Amino acid sequence: MLALASLSPAVRAAPDRALGAAVVASGAGLIAALGVLWFGLAKRLDRALRRLAGDIALAVETRRTQAFDPARHGLLPALSAATAAALGALATTERERADSLAQATRATEEHKSQLAAVLRDLGQGIVICNLAHRVLLYNRAALAILREPAEIGLGRPIFNLLAPEPIEHAIELLMNRAAQRLGAEAELGTVSLACATADRRNLVHGTLGLVLDEAGKAKGYVLALADPTREIESAYRREARLRSL
Repeated sequence: MLALASLSPAVRAAPDRALGAAVVASGAGLIAALGVLWFGLAKRLDRALRRLAGDIALAVETRRTQAFDPARHGLLPALSAATAAALGALATTERERADSLAQATRATEEHKSQLAAVLRDLGQGIVICNLAHRVLLYNRAALAILREPAEIGLGRPIFNLLAPEPIEHAIELLMNRAAQRLGAEAELGTVSLACATADRRNLVHGTLGLVLDEAGKAKGYVLALADPTREIESAYRREARLRSL
């Protein structure tokens, strides 16, 4: 006891300093080990997230959402499972939308075929256009009346065949009627018109009526055309036959 008491304070503090240094060294080592571990985990997590993002992008771009495999992303099980579910729902929505579009297209084509069959047997020339004045449908009688088979075709401007002014004026009159009508079922009727061909060489008579959608808004128009020259010739022939009786 006397020997220890006779030691200087510096000597007595040496073990404490050694213990403190050991604790600091151990703490630094632990921190360094945790840093290395965290760095490795962060790199693995970064790679996993990049792989997940790449697989999602590939599935969406190629429309092969069923090809996404959650098993490839074991480090992110919850996220990959949720992603697979979301991609599956997206695929279902895409299929339903494609089916609806195909069904609507089939119905439209059937309707057009039925309408074309009806128009084929009409003596009047019928031309159906949208509001951009593009031809949507026409019959053979219209070809004969307009006398420009090279200029008429689906999607082509009606103004390649007929002067625009009478058609635009008739549409304006019917649009004004539509704006003033009472109720969605009010009858708009048609407007009579006399229209020169685009080359100003012939004249056709006819009527114009609007095509309305379910909301009652105009989405196109129908031209019912007749050739006045042929009508006059037919009238002369009928009169000649009557006189010969």
